[in-house]
Amino acid sequence: MPSKQYSDPLTRNDIGLLILRVAVGATLCWSGLHVVFASEQFVQIGAAASASADLAARVLAGTYSIGGALLVAGLLTPLGGSAVLGSMLYAAMLSYSARHDLFPSGTALQFPLVLAAAAAAVILLGPGRISVDGRFGRDEWPAAVSSVLLIAGIGGAVAAWVLVKGTNPLS
Repeated sequence: MPSKQYSDPLTRNDIGLLILRVAVGATLCWSGLHVVFASEQFVQIGAAASASADLAARVLAGTYSIGGALLVAGLLTPLGGSAVLGSMLYAAMLSYSARHDLFPSGTALQFPLVLAAAAAAVILLGPGRISVDGRFGRDEWPAAVSSVLLIAGIGGAVAAWVLVKGTNPLS
């Protein structure tokens, strides 16, 4: 597919989307790599110190690391955003289920929710022109693709919870 040639200068939206993508993506790449290589954090992510909790933590960290890398590059941005959205919602549900409150639990719940909201915004808005996707004419993705991947991110978090925990995530 040939790339679009733009005659107008970059807009504030393009620069804002670049900042948002890189901030969220770099934060999650760094955090995910830290979790993968710092094994004592697996117990914090999983429900208990068991093989299934260890596997769930590795998959979660890998998912948001890869999703974060895709966001930084702006490559397959809605797919990366969906991975980040799902994994951050899963992390937020873990925090919520441990405390059963929304606001007094502090950053353990609120930070993943903010990252999930940022990922949802990037899914819906697209990567902007300063991205690999933008270089190939995908500075905005079709609404159907964005909508499906937004729903897939939310559904992925719920499905992961049911597979790992075997219960309703909000019960």
